[in-house]
Amino acid sequence: GIPHSLRAVRGRPGPVIEEAAEDADLLVVAGTARPLSRRLEIRSTTLRAALTSQRSVLVLQRGGFSTSDWLVPYDGSEASKRALTVALRLAGRDGREITALLPAGNNQALREEVLAALPESGVRAQFITISPSSAEALAALLRRVPRGTLVLGAGSALLDGESADRLIAAAPGAVLLVRGG
Repeated sequence: GIPHSLRAVRGRPGPVIEEAAEDADLLVVAGTARPLSRRLEIRSTTLRAALTSQRSVLVLQRGGFSTSDWLVPYDGSEASKRALTVALRLAGRDGREITALLPAGNNQALREEVLAALPESGVRAQFITISPSSAEALAALLRRVPRGTLVLGAGSALLDGESADRLIAAAPGAVLLVRGG
């Protein structure tokens, strides 16, 4: 089996998350459900601790963790290349499909980069253009997607400021924040 640990924390989990992340390959953070609400909430201190972790982070929320629908914002940056590599590896386990979310404008070169990575993975891709190219436009698009796991590279411009909160709240399921090389 895979070595793992589970800890439920009340109060301020930020320091506990930071400490746990030092020894982990993957940090998994889940929200809590409020009474009379279907929505999970991830408190800002927990989210901040997760986003500043030096490890990859999986944020679990209302839509669960989909192993069949992978959404990858791709802009050609090193962060998005890492996210694409991980999404292809995960989707390739079942010969699934990824959805590459490309910025508006001349994105043909980006499309070709994604297509070039597909043959060795056995994965198919579909493409959606985000217009305008912003975290707000991506969040609006994510609210219309019925399910999927959003795979983002740490260091992405989409994660600046409060954008990370918006994207995670808008995601149709889990969010995998990929770090490292």
